[in-house]
Amino acid sequence: MCERTVEISDEVYDEVRKHFSDLEIVELTAQVALENMRARFNRAFQVGSDNLCMLPEHHPNAVDGV
Repeated sequence: MCERTVEISDEVYDEVRKHFSDLEIVELTAQVALENMRARFNRAFQVGSDNLCMLPEHHPNAVDGV
């Protein structure tokens, strides 16, 4: 969902429905969208980490210890 496109195949949706109700899927999707927005906002303004969850230095999203 965080990629450039948000088109999800029927196969993926069918697999998710094996584990979650429709309401849970909506809630999960909303949470993923919120966290994606937060991450992009923080990255755009170079908001540093609170050190609760640090990415390894070699991680592609690690930015100078941010």
